[in-house]
Amino acid sequence: MWPRVDPLQRKRSLRCWYGLDVVSPSLVEDSQERYGTLFPGYNLVPMGKLVNAYLLSVEGAVNGRILKVYS
Repeated sequence: MWPRVDPLQRKRSLRCWYGLDVVSPSLVEDSQERYGTLFPGYNLVPMGKLVNAYLLSVEGAVNGRILKVYS
């Protein structure tokens, strides 16, 4: 699955000089009670680790990467 591109960028046919970051977590600990039966065998990821990945994606110097968050 690819992230969607900003419609204005697509409309103007501008080439993007920066990359899109994607955060790809495993099953988050906070959602285990509700969704755990749907994801048997998945390792749980602490919410703090997931938040840090999003912060790195938005505010960090990382660009154009897939940030895989596992336990």
